[in-house]
Amino acid sequence: HLTNSLWYLFISSSDDLLISFALFTRTDSEYHEKQVKNIIKSLYDKGFIYEKETEEFYCLKCCDTLDEFGVKDGLCNECNSKVEVRSSNNLFFKLSYFQDYIQSILDEEESWRENAIKITKRYLEGGLRDKIVTREINWGIEVPIEGFEDKRVYVWIDALLAYVTASKIVIEEKGQSLEEYWNNEESRIYLVHGKENIPFHTTMFPAMLSGIGLEKSEIRIFSSQYLTLEGKTFSTNRNWAIWVPYIIERYNIDSIRYYLISRGAEEKNSDFTWRDFINANNNELVGELGNFTNRVLTFIKKNFNGEIKREELPLQWKNIIIRTYASVGNKFENGEFKSGVKEIFNLIKQGNDFFDKNKPWILINNNKKKCEEVLYICAQILVALTDLMNPIIPFTCEKIKMFLGIKDTKWSFEERKNIRVNRVEFLFDKIDKKAYIEELNILKNKKM
Repeated sequence: HLTNSLWYLFISSSDDLLISFALFTRTDSEYHEKQVKNIIKSLYDKGFIYEKETEEFYCLKCCDTLDEFGVKDGLCNECNSKVEVRSSNNLFFKLSYFQDYIQSILDEEESWRENAIKITKRYLEGGLRDKIVTREINWGIEVPIEGFEDKRVYVWIDALLAYVTASKIVIEEKGQSLEEYWNNEESRIYLVHGKENIPFHTTMFPAMLSGIGLEKSEIRIFSSQYLTLEGKTFSTNRNWAIWVPYIIERYNIDSIRYYLISRGAEEKNSDFTWRDFINANNNELVGELGNFTNRVLTFIKKNFNGEIKREELPLQWKNIIIRTYASVGNKFENGEFKSGVKEIFNLIKQGNDFFDKNKPWILINNNKKKCEEVLYICAQILVALTDLMNPIIPFTCEKIKMFLGIKDTKWSFEERKNIRVNRVEFLFDKIDKKAYIEELNILKNKKM
């Protein structure tokens, strides 16, 4: 019941924030279980999984084996009871065999974040150690090896292989084979996770892929640092958290998306503060993007009956826009979202500066043709922004497209020869600066 409710909660919350999935699968499905068993069997048959006798911590009260993180000072972390050491025959994955292979990936990879590179280097310098595959517990995927039927596959083996089993469903629905996709040098595999999960994704997972013959695709690691809330660690137990249903009911969804992306914990820890969230909305979305959009479209609507026509965008501006597409696209591909957002806002600033420098409110009276040229350039910048910012603030980009009568979205600049402004309205509302005090009080009062 708990896993079902959380699964649906994740899906509904993602839908609310306009985060879509080709497939949001589960590791308790029969399909996943069958595929994991096949992979474990394949690795075993190839000699990459082997048997070894080990000593394990066992809690008599919990009736469960514990790893080193579940024991402190000889006591079970869960029930504080004394644990005993038992001998057991387990299966291990021969991670040490892939030391040189993982090193070669690290040497050639340029898109991993710094934290992933540093942590992986540390593991390699210490020598990769073989990892346990089995556990003596009564839940999870049964081990498909004779003599180990009473054991279960260790969760980190099971969880990592979900990338393969889930993608296989989508790939086969498109009429392709798993091997054709994962062994294509043009394929890119993006792994998004927190910093504590880095070594599993940069050593264990590529090694298992190599073990089953899937090693040609490029793996990109988007490993985030920690996000805190008002200087403290998020804690759902203590209710020191911001719940999706709460925040989307009170604030613009695009404001939320923009803030989380522009302040993402990419290379260092980031702190969500209500004051900064409000300032980002008011100063950046309202003050820069909203102001540029409103002043350009309002001027066209008022002074040109909503219609601007011109034959060609000046080469200087065409190059600026095209370079921005290329730069932002590369940054997004490499997980440099914060830097990509800065590039976009640099284009907005150039548009605002250009508008101010040419003073269309004066040109309209003494040089209407020149005024139309200025407004045409500004309108083309807006056209580009509907593409560039669509991954970040999709609702707002749809609104701007509606204002301009644009129906399609492309990740390449296409000059719109005839600009027709259908309507104009504010993109974002300002948030009262005092709202952060209210939010802090709510956060502190609901804390458990």
